[in-house]
Amino acid sequence: MPAILNLAAIHRLEALDDADSLVRISAIHHFGQRLRQTDRDDASLRERLLQIMLCDQDPLVSRYAAITLAETGDRSALDWLVTQIVNTQGRDEELKACLRSCSQFPFSSLISERIALWSLHQLPRPEDLRWLQATLQLTPGDFRDAGRQNPSWRKATLEALSTVHAIPGIQIPEEYRSRVLQRGRLLSLSNDNQPGFLCWPEAGVLLQYFPEAVLNRSALLRGREVMFVANPRSSAAEVACLYVLEDSPAWNDDELLEILTPEFFNRSAIDSPLIPGVVVVHHDGATVLCLNGTQHHEKFLASRARLGQLALFQAEDEQGRPRAFFVPGIVTPTAISRLILNLYVKENHLALARVTRKGDKIQPSEVRVEGVNRTIQLRLVAPHRTKSVAVKKCVGCGGEGCVNCSECAGKGNVTCDGVQSCSLCRGSGKIADRRTQETYDCYYCLGTKQVQGCGGRKQIACATCKGSGQQDCSACRGSGNFKPVMDCSQCSASGSCGRCNGSGQFELGDCRSCQNNVPGKCWRCGGSGRYYSETCRQCAGDGVCRNCQGTKKYRVPCDACAASGKCRRCKGTRKLNA
Repeated sequence: MPAILNLAAIHRLEALDDADSLVRISAIHHFGQRLRQTDRDDASLRERLLQIMLCDQDPLVSRYAAITLAETGDRSALDWLVTQIVNTQGRDEELKACLRSCSQFPFSSLISERIALWSLHQLPRPEDLRWLQATLQLTPGDFRDAGRQNPSWRKATLEALSTVHAIPGIQIPEEYRSRVLQRGRLLSLSNDNQPGFLCWPEAGVLLQYFPEAVLNRSALLRGREVMFVANPRSSAAEVACLYVLEDSPAWNDDELLEILTPEFFNRSAIDSPLIPGVVVVHHDGATVLCLNGTQHHEKFLASRARLGQLALFQAEDEQGRPRAFFVPGIVTPTAISRLILNLYVKENHLALARVTRKGDKIQPSEVRVEGVNRTIQLRLVAPHRTKSVAVKKCVGCGGEGCVNCSECAGKGNVTCDGVQSCSLCRGSGKIADRRTQETYDCYYCLGTKQVQGCGGRKQIACATCKGSGQQDCSACRGSGNFKPVMDCSQCSASGSCGRCNGSGQFELGDCRSCQNNVPGKCWRCGGSGRYYSETCRQCAGDGVCRNCQGTKKYRVPCDACAASGKCRRCKGTRKLNA
């Protein structure tokens, strides 16, 4: 039958001696709150809790008493917990959890997450043992006061913590070998939708943390310096333990951006478990380009994303989709956005181009590829405000815009025996008169069928490439960027305007000026050219209707082709970019 605890009973000192261990734990919890809340220290109560910690027969009660005393800053309780860990050789995981609960000694929690505390008695050098014991007992107030008096001591202590694993004699558990104890900066705080993020500037590593890993949650503030323990090689990129250095002021956005340099992101592309990226398009969600050359479109989590905002991607989830996070407040500088864009373009064999003229549903857009003095026409499926695009390089010429000449294989000349076939008569020696069909000797080669070619030098300039050794790539038409072409549907591949059929005139109907008279004849003089005895002024004496020019039909210049007769969509080329 479960015991019924009387609250009035556990509020009396006699409850600390009760036979039921649960009553004793409840009483310790109550009196521990009183110790933390009162301004004056109750020495007798503290002594009673120390006695329970040292002498109680129930290990759970002893540990609870030690945690309660350690939460009030009692160093003897912390020493008792460390001694218990050393005596059990680290096999008791509950003792380690007790040490983690001692928020008044944050450095003890950090060190215990990096090295095996039970190896302290094996240290060969006494100065190392003294330093470790003193650091384990540092409270936030002690660290803050000592750091203000001696900034160099603060710096040396934090640097020594980062290399605590290298102390001779220290042992590291197998699961801790990939961990680091380092300093970083908070980039964002956690919320209901995503964890918080921090960066390790020296290594270019970005990590995530959850509130339960923070030792002093009340001190969380974006931009503050932290000490953290994490495995930077883990795909989860999760911090195991984090302590906010309360004596360090929080950096503003400009100061945070100073550490997010191109060098930082170059290292992130290699070492960071969280892949950084940048928002390049914000249209129906956010399109993000990443440092590893991948592209992602996030629709549901990007409601507040901005162009240039830093985004982080974790390893793929069970559905095979990478988890996307947008770091609030961090809008990357232009240099960082350009760096990520260039790496993405290089990884995917693309080329950057700037939009020089934006098209519409009929006219394609014109873009100019960087490094190539050419413009190409593309159909862009992008927001209207787009200024730059990434285009795929032509597979035929590799983006160069030209290939080796097919006639001379890129040499710029072809072999010649001193003469070449006459181009005027095509090697026949004769030319035919098209009107009379008579033939006579070619006046260029004088009937010899050949003309002097190379002057005996055995080489002549290639007629196809004009001696350059290169010709425009047929796949991309010399643009260096591949876009297939298709027949123009506007003119049915005829090249002429579909409205006027290439005439440049649009027929409106029968000419009304001459329809009551002889069609096509001048309506005033009836086609005679004379009006009474004078020359007809309406037709200038030629008898032809001025409205229809004798065609009997009234026509106006075609507005679909601007009276050119050519299809405006394909400009008479009969082909369209796909």
